[in-house]
Amino acid sequence: MYIDLYFRSEVMFSVIISTYNGSKNIIHTIENIVESLNNFNYEIIIINDGSTDDTRELLEDYKDNIQFKIFDQLNKGISASRNRGIRHLSDKSNYVVFIDDSDTVKKNFFRKIDEFFNTNKEIDVVATPLIRTNKQLKKHHSLNYRFHSNIEIVNIHKDYKYIHFHIGGMAFRKEVFKNEYYRFDEKLHFWEDAKFINNLLLDKEKYGLIHDTAYFYNSENPNSLSKSAWTLEERYIPLIENSYMFLIEQSNKKFDKTIKYVQFLIGTHYIEYLKEHNQNKIINSPFFDREEFEKSSRVLFENIDSNIIYDLKTHYSYKNYMLNLKGEKLITSKFSNQLSVYMHSFNLVNRNITFTFSNETCSLPSDSEVYIEFLGDKMKKASLIRQRSFKILGKSFSDFSRNIYQVKLPLISIFTGSRMLIVQNDITYKINNPSIMNRVLKNIKKTK
Repeated sequence: MYIDLYFRSEVMFSVIISTYNGSKNIIHTIENIVESLNNFNYEIIIINDGSTDDTRELLEDYKDNIQFKIFDQLNKGISASRNRGIRHLSDKSNYVVFIDDSDTVKKNFFRKIDEFFNTNKEIDVVATPLIRTNKQLKKHHSLNYRFHSNIEIVNIHKDYKYIHFHIGGMAFRKEVFKNEYYRFDEKLHFWEDAKFINNLLLDKEKYGLIHDTAYFYNSENPNSLSKSAWTLEERYIPLIENSYMFLIEQSNKKFDKTIKYVQFLIGTHYIEYLKEHNQNKIINSPFFDREEFEKSSRVLFENIDSNIIYDLKTHYSYKNYMLNLKGEKLITSKFSNQLSVYMHSFNLVNRNITFTFSNETCSLPSDSEVYIEFLGDKMKKASLIRQRSFKILGKSFSDFSRNIYQVKLPLISIFTGSRMLIVQNDITYKINNPSIMNRVLKNIKKTK
């Protein structure tokens, strides 16, 4: 049983909930919020954004509760709903939190926010870990790596990789919203939270991290934009031109440059266009025009440094694509000490080994020659048995790391190992290839 003896009735939280056809989960969400707020004064502001189910009827139970403010409106979208909630914040409010109509929070969520703001008077914005839930499964959001550090206050210049996108799990001092400049863009139905948050962070330059609580995002919600965003026109060129470029322009206006934080943020989010599981959704969209999208992307990446692209946490093939947008390509020599050989199969009878190279080699010319080197300087050429290309945004690319090679392994190399050589004009990459015996022993240890 959770028992919280923390009590601060003089502190007031405002929780803003926008709901559209949220009848399946909204009562559970409200009960979770009320339970988690039982040690504070609070108001819960609910905007029913044109629901066509029985959401309005369910909310009738709260209409006489003075701690609830419930508003009905024609469907105007999440941004307009949140802005309406902001307009109705109590003058007595201290902190503001936005919670979606199917999400929940950890029981200590509000207490940890109050503790943080009470300790760090100079910080106006704070983030907590976001955890995706689906039935009984829980999965950490990709940006939760920030909470694996000891950092509690992020400086967006120094800690530029500590980017933030989502409104879930964030809290704000109420004073932030006295400035009418800090509002959600009502023309947007996607990425409106990221645009709002990062426009604010460019001014504040710092935000807090609370490690020991959580916001639970319901991945089962059928109204989730993460499921339907690829069907929206604004997910394509308009996102680049109206949101990515907006943050670049704001950064340039304030700092006379596109700061690394903004570059890393945009580069990280752009990767979603390149991921394999998104390709069919994108190229089949009536709003996707490859040539025009690539043209806008090239303009965008004029503002993103090559070093930022190398820093991104993603597949090297995707980095190579983004570098191509700048008229460059991935420099394999930057990763010489990371290159490795992946063995696909070994035939003990004829000693043929089938293998590929690690993804850092993706940008090498596909006609580069491959050799096995053993006993010091003896060499044997490998045969290319399969060459594979791949597509990003409907465009085919060669990828050296997808080439499959085969060579007869010298008997001595089964026990001593060897080296694989990639020869590209006047550059040779030498990559250690562990012995078959070492590979077998390693696999046995993994199995144990």
